[in-house]
Amino acid sequence: MQTTLNNLLERFHKDQNGAVLLLVLAAFLVLFMVAMTLYDAGQASQDKMRVQTAADTAAYSHSVVKARTMNVIVYANIIKRFFYSYLVTYVHAWVAIIAQMAIHAGDCFKLIPNPKACYEFFAGLPMVIAEGIEAVWNLPEMGVLGSGRAPLELNQLEFYQQYMFGITPWWAWIEAAGRAMNNGAMISASWPPPPSGIGNVKSGILRSIGTVDWVLGTEFINRMPSLTQNTDALPVTRRDRQVVWENKSTPFNFSLSQSPVLAAAEYCGEYALSLEAIIVGIQTFQDSNDSPEGWKTIFAIAQLLPIMGCAVASITYHEDGYLDWRVNKSNFEDQNKWLQSTSNISIAYKPRAGTMDDSSGRKKFAYMEQDYNKNPLYGNEGYFAMARSEIVYKQPFTILGEGAFSVVGDLPILGNRLGLQDNPDMWSPRWKSKNRPVALPGESLGSAVQGPDAGLGTIINDTIPFLIVGSITGIVDSDFSAGSGMNDLLYLYRIGTSMTADRMQGVTK
Repeated sequence: MQTTLNNLLERFHKDQNGAVLLLVLAAFLVLFMVAMTLYDAGQASQDKMRVQTAADTAAYSHSVVKARTMNVIVYANIIKRFFYSYLVTYVHAWVAIIAQMAIHAGDCFKLIPNPKACYEFFAGLPMVIAEGIEAVWNLPEMGVLGSGRAPLELNQLEFYQQYMFGITPWWAWIEAAGRAMNNGAMISASWPPPPSGIGNVKSGILRSIGTVDWVLGTEFINRMPSLTQNTDALPVTRRDRQVVWENKSTPFNFSLSQSPVLAAAEYCGEYALSLEAIIVGIQTFQDSNDSPEGWKTIFAIAQLLPIMGCAVASITYHEDGYLDWRVNKSNFEDQNKWLQSTSNISIAYKPRAGTMDDSSGRKKFAYMEQDYNKNPLYGNEGYFAMARSEIVYKQPFTILGEGAFSVVGDLPILGNRLGLQDNPDMWSPRWKSKNRPVALPGESLGSAVQGPDAGLGTIINDTIPFLIVGSITGIVDSDFSAGSGMNDLLYLYRIGTSMTADRMQGVTK
């Protein structure tokens, strides 16, 4: 019996059937662990790429809306100048007629009359009378007598420019958020934020804490997150106004910066050599073949020195907003301030609730349970991304501004229409948008007119209220949970505190 048992055990010991299966099971375990690691890494990489794409798209869409608004303001400027030009040219035509008729009358009714002058005078009287009858009909339409169509159109164009200026920050913000959601993010917010009551709430809280510190001698204000009052707005203003901060819950409040007379004189000086003045002047020349002899010479001089016509047009249209909107000169102090006034930053967020959850049985973070449970840096589960874009004044024909053609860019007649001026202007619809690095060496983040330079922490603190409000869309997102979202916001706040204004240079994304 013992011999038989020993033989069986010896034979079982020598039998190698199934040994490979044990190796396969061990290898399968390793491969399964590698597969799970690759799955987690792939999911994280996919989320990160999608949220970065969403941030890039949001930033670009934000600037596209701004560039479109800048271009429609340009078109409104041109249309307003045409209305102005028709009245100025009409006045010049009448000044030339009256002056020439007076010259003929002086030569005709002197002691020794000039027959040719008498002929020109009496032959021109029917035309002057006919033109006078037509003037009785045209002047009310131009607004010289009463309120006609031209003042109404100018008023509506001015209202449209103001409307586009005011609505664009929110329009751009909503467009950016929508594009980000379509490209994989749950929510996106832009900085500087659009005008809203949230800025007043933040200011009220800070003022209250400052009052408590003053009464009790405490320093709670130093422990509060850094905030700014920066508000998104276009870098333009009307010629007779400037950007002034009075109530920071709105983009800009307008106040008179120079006398209306000076603004009108500047506008007239630029008008004299404008494309509109030339077009309307040529049109008037072509339609005046029966004008008195010498009329065209006087008319041309009046067009080049349009003092009288501009005076009439300015008095007639001064309440209807005929003046152009232009780039705010205060933003031209240096390139960095110009960049601050024409760029925006978008922050996009994609949740992934459960990424750090070990309750599913895998226990993938159990080996670091002590650090994971105590350090909030390991508690974030979603992903954030940042991108920056700007509006630019594109010069379409670079060759025309170089070499022998450089003189073209110096002519107001063509330079501002072809985009060849050294500085951007509001007479050529050449505004475009582009994405760019967040902060290159030598650049800083902030606003040229609203406050000092800002770091990432300050930008995040300004943006968090809008991210929280926008997170209501997480109701329909299966990857979002309130607890996970709060951990993600805490993580975003913590990493932002280290990126102060002097440490932002060289950040690309």
